[in-house]
Amino acid sequence: MRVNIAYSVELEEVPKLTKKLLGDATKNLEILFKKYKTISHELEKENETKALQVMDECRRLMAAADASLGDCHSILGGYQRTLFQLQDEGASNDVLEDG
Repeated sequence: MRVNIAYSVELEEVPKLTKKLLGDATKNLEILFKKYKTISHELEKENETKALQVMDECRRLMAAADASLGDCHSILGGYQRTLFQLQDEGASNDVLEDG
């Protein structure tokens, strides 16, 4: 079961955190690629039971990678919205100070 958690980091650390999370997803995809080759190999040996087992493992890895990518998308989207908001607030403050 997947659950959402929350913790705080400094604003400038968000891209670095996102990159780390994306790296974790990349590891899953690298494992997936190797397992995907195993499916073909098992089918060539007419070992359908093992092929089905590895297919299930691949599906789980794809789901985990997709979830990680979704998390990264959400985090980076929030980061970008925050930067835009700070930029807008800075522009508003400049107008107030000039006026």
